[in-house]
Amino acid sequence: MAYQNHTIFVATLGFTLLESMVVVAIITILAVIVAPTYHQHVLNARLKNAKTTLVADAQYLERYYAQNARFTKNATTWPILPYLSTEYFNISFKGTARGAAANTYRLQAVAKDTVEEPRYLTIDQNHTIQECEKIGSSTRCYSPE
Repeated sequence: MAYQNHTIFVATLGFTLLESMVVVAIITILAVIVAPTYHQHVLNARLKNAKTTLVADAQYLERYYAQNARFTKNATTWPILPYLSTEYFNISFKGTARGAAANTYRLQAVAKDTVEEPRYLTIDQNHTIQECEKIGSSTRCYSPE
């Protein structure tokens, strides 16, 4: 009986450990680069939503002023705003109505979680919007437009 040479083909299925580790490393590097950018985008979208709501409240106050010739309800209280919050920001008057001039106001939108979002917005009777950020004990404000 003659010896026959049989060639055996071994099919390789799947990936080697090294290939898998390279893919995981690439995905990790991409995640580290993209995650902070995405998080900042989310924070900016939330702030923009708060700005829209703040402007809607300011427009309400303009209509209130047209009907009552003053922004205050009386000498000690502000009128009730139609929008007091968004999902991530609380909206309120900055300061008390007591002693405030009848033709001035300032609204503010402050994040519910000021650790994650240290920025806040203000708007006044002239529709001047400012974005402010608390950094330590100081506050830096600028016009976002």
